[in-house]
Amino acid sequence: MTTDCTLIVVAIMNLMKVRLAQLRRYGVKPWLIICKGKRRRVTEAVETFIIKPMLTLYPPPQHLRNDPEAFAEALATYVRVLARFDRGTLARAWDQVVASQSYWCWPSPGMIVEACCGLAPPPPAIGENEQRHLRAQALADAYASRFMKTTHLARLARDEGWLPELAEYVREAAWVQAQLIEGIKQIGFATLLIPEDQRVEPAADCFATYRETITASIERGRIRVSVPPGRVREWRNEEQREQAKRVSER
Repeated sequence: MTTDCTLIVVAIMNLMKVRLAQLRRYGVKPWLIICKGKRRRVTEAVETFIIKPMLTLYPPPQHLRNDPEAFAEALATYVRVLARFDRGTLARAWDQVVASQSYWCWPSPGMIVEACCGLAPPPPAIGENEQRHLRAQALADAYASRFMKTTHLARLARDEGWLPELAEYVREAAWVQAQLIEGIKQIGFATLLIPEDQRVEPAADCFATYRETITASIERGRIRVSVPPGRVREWRNEEQREQAKRVSER
């Protein structure tokens, strides 16, 4: 009986090797994701420490044995969910999974991920400055999302066709205010917040002028974006010109 089982396993593995060779002949590497740089190296780590030893040691699940496409997709899934772990973690996790595996079949992706999570090094501590940036980004994103969903100006922009311009302005204005509220020292801001006729050099002077217009919001500690009427007229006129151009080209 043991000999028969061994022969079956060998036959299955030989069949999979033939199918993998067929896939490679057509330029397909089912467990590799086309990528560059660090991402490619991480993907190769999954292949080296998980995929290759798994194919060598275990036969695939029954439902994959007669379906090369499903077989390739399953391997790609292993790569996708394991690509975030480093080489050392993958190697230790595989040893742990093999030591506890009690049946002759691929371990599930979830089992390997669980082992990796238990063995991965703790993430580096986030510095105070980075925490401020994360809080500022969350504040700005929440405000911009609420503005675009609830304000009359956003509904008007959607109807008239200048919604992208408004969304960009609100997002950038909210980001500036959020940085100031969180006490970030090096402020990043987009020049689109400044009317073209008021853009001056150096940029610090330009920003200082703009900051005066948002002092009340910063002092309250709450974001409030006011879009200048002149900017709305500019977007509306530009959209009307674009519409006229599209009509003339028909």
